[in-house]
Amino acid sequence: MNKPAPIKITILTGFLGAGKTTVLNEVLQDKRFAGTMVIINEFGDVGLDHLMVENTENDMLVMQSGCICCSIRGDLVTTFEKILRDVDNKRIKPIDHIIIETTGIASPGPIIASFLSHPYLHLRFNLSQIITIADATAITDTLNAHEEAQTQLGMADQIIISKTDLVAQDKLPEILSNIARYAPKTPIHIKQDIKIADLIFSQGKTKHDQNTHHSHHHSGSHHHQHDQNAHQEIDSLSFSQDGAYNQQQLWNFLDILRSEYGANILRIKGIVTFDDAPKKTYAIHAVQHLLFPAKALDIKFSGQSELVIIGKALNKGKIQGLYRAFLGQIRHDEPDQAAIEDNPLSLLGASINTGKN
Repeated sequence: MNKPAPIKITILTGFLGAGKTTVLNEVLQDKRFAGTMVIINEFGDVGLDHLMVENTENDMLVMQSGCICCSIRGDLVTTFEKILRDVDNKRIKPIDHIIIETTGIASPGPIIASFLSHPYLHLRFNLSQIITIADATAITDTLNAHEEAQTQLGMADQIIISKTDLVAQDKLPEILSNIARYAPKTPIHIKQDIKIADLIFSQGKTKHDQNTHHSHHHSGSHHHQHDQNAHQEIDSLSFSQDGAYNQQQLWNFLDILRSEYGANILRIKGIVTFDDAPKKTYAIHAVQHLLFPAKALDIKFSGQSELVIIGKALNKGKIQGLYRAFLGQIRHDEPDQAAIEDNPLSLLGASINTGKN
């Protein structure tokens, strides 16, 4: 009996909101990915990114119990063992490629270690490339604030810069220079200048190739042995409601949230419908200080509008109060939307100054 060919693995990483799912949507339209399985790892209680992968017949698996890089590393190994059993026993169709889209706060290091330290996975899988997506509008600030983003660049075999159309062209050399500080020998590509599917199918060896891994060392303070609480500072809130949101109320809520928490709001994402277009489904995206227009999706609305907020040092109680106020779910001891618009700090710890003694 012939030994089965190793299954190629591509890791698609990048910080929250960099555009990983957009890249994934693009490459999966290529017929060369017909035998590909996609694994999407999300941060937060409600998984939404898999719903944003449009028009694909590829098998998809969503893991939501935390970052692949730390708390569910064991689950990842278990998942791959099950995939192999299902392929070998013909319970699923043959696959020749797996793409892992990591959550935005994951380091690729422990994922690599999980393959190299497991004899059977080492035999059956071939780590092809780590591709890191960098958001041109946010990467400089993100690198200054988040070690995870530095590690994602440092471990990349290829770096793709997204959203360059949203920055002034004279800023691009500075952005490239900032990225190159953390990945001095890694090829850097502007997203619109390349065909990403061709990049994935290129034959270049990963810097983390099984035969060379033991001579590879990381610089800086990152270690493969992640603490269980490595990302404890980053947290998420999830909101959902039956049916549609009022569009103006939702935008008001997101706008005041963004203005009050600023760069601490790392990512907002949602799958919603609006009461003025109840038959349409929309994706909501915000990255740090940028709130993007709703994007219509070619999927059927599930009946639940859902929103996920990921950020640092979030006061969950106050954000939940803002949500209830703007969406018309206020309690008797909370100010309503009009009061908050008059004094946006009222739910963030400040009282309204009426001028009275």
